[in-house]
Amino acid sequence: MSTKNGYIGRILTVDLTSRSSEVRDLPEDLASRFLGARGFGAKLLYDLLPPETDPLSADNLLILATGPLTGTASPTGSKLSIISRSPATRGYGDSTIGGHIGPEIKFAGYDVIILRGLASTPVTLSIEDNKVQFMDASALWGLGCFETESRIKDNLGEETQVLCIGPAGENLVNVACIGHDFGRQAGRTGMGAIMGSKKVKAIAVRGSGSIHLADPAEFRSQVSALYKRLQELPSTKQWREGGTAEHVIMSNEVGCLPTRNFQSGWFEHAESISGELMRQTRFVKNKACFGCSVVCGTYCVIDDGPYAGTRVDGPEYEILALLGSNCGISNLDAVIRANYLCDDLGLDAISTGNIVAFAMECYERGIVDDSATGGQQLRFGNEPAYLWAIEAIAHREGIGDTLAQGVRSAAAVIGKGSESFAMHAKGLEQSGYETRGGMGQVLGYAIVDRGSDHNRVWQMDFFVGDWDTPQGKAALVKQSQIRRSTPDILGQCRFVSYSLELDDYAALVSAATGKKRTGDDLALVTERVFNLTRVINGRFGFTRKDDSAPRRIFSEPVPDGPKKGSLVNPADFDSMLEEFYAISGWDNKGVPSDDTLMRLDLSDLIPEAAKLRQ
Repeated sequence: MSTKNGYIGRILTVDLTSRSSEVRDLPEDLASRFLGARGFGAKLLYDLLPPETDPLSADNLLILATGPLTGTASPTGSKLSIISRSPATRGYGDSTIGGHIGPEIKFAGYDVIILRGLASTPVTLSIEDNKVQFMDASALWGLGCFETESRIKDNLGEETQVLCIGPAGENLVNVACIGHDFGRQAGRTGMGAIMGSKKVKAIAVRGSGSIHLADPAEFRSQVSALYKRLQELPSTKQWREGGTAEHVIMSNEVGCLPTRNFQSGWFEHAESISGELMRQTRFVKNKACFGCSVVCGTYCVIDDGPYAGTRVDGPEYEILALLGSNCGISNLDAVIRANYLCDDLGLDAISTGNIVAFAMECYERGIVDDSATGGQQLRFGNEPAYLWAIEAIAHREGIGDTLAQGVRSAAAVIGKGSESFAMHAKGLEQSGYETRGGMGQVLGYAIVDRGSDHNRVWQMDFFVGDWDTPQGKAALVKQSQIRRSTPDILGQCRFVSYSLELDDYAALVSAATGKKRTGDDLALVTERVFNLTRVINGRFGFTRKDDSAPRRIFSEPVPDGPKKGSLVNPADFDSMLEEFYAISGWDNKGVPSDDTLMRLDLSDLIPEAAKLRQ
């Protein structure tokens, strides 16, 4: 295996304090054991970041990492992982983004870019092949993501690929995202706040290089076969025609559509915010990331009414669910407008929908009143108050300053019992599935390294069957963990992960890198990364108690809809967790055993794991 097959073989480290940069070779061992993207980021974070580092300090790192398939002709090979210590959870954090920025980083000559230190004034980091510049961004500070990206492209060229933050990142909102390509986001775990804390308004990349493959003919042959297979699958047509938005009706029909801060899984107005209605009334065209064979992006425009002129890449299911039904909003145009605000202000729309819904429930319960909201009646379904709250969070105005911390911290400040309906795991707001009656997803949300998120474990493919019982769910969750997460490490989009097998990915990686890989090899790498991030979180103070779920799911039966009366029994949850620990090779504290670490070629972590068992 050569680190110049499938890889570029170089890591760029940028010191913002001294405004300097250096390039070093990509270690052979890093590529061999951790393959790429999130695997690279996790190992570099473990090696380079002292555990006492505050997430928003100059000492934290922001790591941009590509995979061996990023920028190649592989189906959906567009992905970039962004890794750091999260301000949202204070644990291991990462987010994955598509578009064109990941491939462009490789074309510029790097597998990984590491940002350290703190700029004295706002900067745009410009990277063009071997040329790294620090450009004054004072005139961009305060602008939204869309205007920022437009101005940078006007200045540096349309082909320049841009990562940038909006006011939320500048204001160190814990759920700030990083925007790209006028609507793509690295949304989860607050990576935008890390950029803001370093005073980096944008990272602009342009490259003229290419990616060397070990066996180009075999790679082309594999790609051709996979493209043909994907185009023939009904699921590809479904993704292209409806994207994820069509999950709204399906989720509602089985009782897992989050409604009014997850009080229910059934929304009486689901049709009014459905993907089908969006396709009929507001959809304009599809939009694809680099090398995409699916083309699932939906570009929508509102051309009449109070929100006329709003243009947005989306909304997808998570936004329709969390900024729609979860906030009691039944007007599709209002959700599209909220989607636009989150994208431009630089807010994670999943977390924002949770936070606004949490605030609405606080208001309706009388825990917060008009004095806290500036007179805004922050009730479920109140569109003006709902849109006001999004702006208030991004700008940290009034109660928005408290809400900007995320629901866990906001509930700790607000108190008065609000902790019981703060919907999060490990401090990350829950993504778009009501889980009472869906035991696999309850467990999945609880054990995810970065917090409550479906992109690590997705057990909603149990729409049929005994998905309301705990039996066998630990094994299914572990299986989903591997299948759902392996594409992240390779630089692939997970949307085709259920259409392709791990052996398909392995054939691509083998042809690209020149090292023979099997599907079992890839599964082992993914398990290795999860065990590494488990130890990283232990370093940051996470214990078994953090593998939990929102209090609501244990104490409040679902009030209506298909899952009426459903509740999670704490004893059932504990039994699933124990079973997951056992099949993962972890002790009853959730710490990987020495045997597990040795099996996964992580013997260098054994001393750290020993400390966590004390």
